[in-house]
Amino acid sequence: MMIIRTATKKDIPELTVLFTELLKQHQTYPNYPQLHKNLASRMNSFVKKEMAKSRTKFFIAEVDKKVIGFMIAYTLKRPAMYQSRRFGWIEGIVAKEYRRKGIGESLTKEALKWLKKKGVKRVELEVNVKNEKGINAWVKYGFKEYEMILYKSLE
Repeated sequence: MMIIRTATKKDIPELTVLFTELLKQHQTYPNYPQLHKNLASRMNSFVKKEMAKSRTKFFIAEVDKKVIGFMIAYTLKRPAMYQSRRFGWIEGIVAKEYRRKGIGESLTKEALKWLKKKGVKRVELEVNVKNEKGINAWVKYGFKEYEMILYKSLE
């Protein structure tokens, strides 16, 4: 049976593995920034620091005491020139063998519920334009496209 719960410090090693998988998946898309050669160590440090912040909440999907997915919800602030400054940001992944089973949707619902309790009225996320399955899932969950990020390499 799958359960969704808040992550704890003991989950950091499994979170680090899944988060690394997420970034490596992104690396397969054209023009994605190069990942650091010491990715696992840096990811472990990042997860520890973010988990300690009150503006961040990690949700875990677990089957038979194995972490199979996660969603991070962040509360953030825009600069003062915006009327509505507070917003939420989410990102996460479900292990490949558990995808298309409603786990991502369950994680998303928990993250959105937490953000709403924190007073957030708008939630954003980033998905690669080549990630059709990801885009379709986020649209299914009610997200809409509003911006495109462009880049130019100066190397």
